[in-house]
Amino acid sequence: MDKEKLFLYTVRDHGDRLYRICCCHILDSEERKDAYQETLVHIWKGLDGFREGAQASSWAYRIAVNTCLDHLRKSGRRLRILGNRISAEEGDPLEALPASPPPARDERADRLYACIDRLPPVERTIISLYLEDLSGTEIAGVTGLSEGNVRVRVHRAKELLRSMMNGAVNGHR
Repeated sequence: MDKEKLFLYTVRDHGDRLYRICCCHILDSEERKDAYQETLVHIWKGLDGFREGAQASSWAYRIAVNTCLDHLRKSGRRLRILGNRISAEEGDPLEALPASPPPARDERADRLYACIDRLPPVERTIISLYLEDLSGTEIAGVTGLSEGNVRVRVHRAKELLRSMMNGAVNGHR
């Protein structure tokens, strides 16, 4: 497959997921758009070295995660939109996220993304990939962690998010 077709395929089939990964890392909409565009540029540039037969989705997700982390490092700041307390409903906090990025997210999803932003970088990455329905094997491939470690970190991150959404954890990170 030539470079242009592979790029178009990747953006068509994985663009929404790539954008939602950016949402989990960067709350400011303009900064998020910049990180998403940088992700696409990095994917385009990286296609020359892409191995035929490798899984394009995991490769693209890793680029998105690394681009977001680099973007935050370069900006020299963590983007914040909330104060100290976050209140929320009971249950699984990850159910608040829409399946695809709506034009305007609802308040509960915004709070959840803010809580995700407060997770440590590795857990934030794992949760962003988990939300995209990647398997433990795929998440392990993107992060370089073992599948067992991924399962443990998903569980811990979900518990921490539940606590944050219920207002029990303030100013984590």
